[in-house]
Amino acid sequence: MWCLPLTHYTRQGGIDGARIQAHLRHLSPHAKGLLVPGSTGDGWELDPEESRQVLDLALEQARQLHSENLWTRRAEVARWLPGSEKMH
Repeated sequence: MWCLPLTHYTRQGGIDGARIQAHLRHLSPHAKGLLVPGSTGDGWELDPEESRQVLDLALEQARQLHSENLWTRRAEVARWLPGSEKMH
């Protein structure tokens, strides 16, 4: 099963990394893969820097979990992000 994880925010409107990572830890035993930063709602509302921040959080969590279910290479995913030409 693929999952579209939630994007959590602080009260000030910034990305809440701790809550996102806790959410990903909860999902990891149940999902075969994640679509980060999602496909509807937040996925379209995030600017390129926020998208990269959420992706980096997911990749870091995957490394910590040593989870093949969550792991992907940043270069493969980043090419789909808006403004990704700046990353190459």
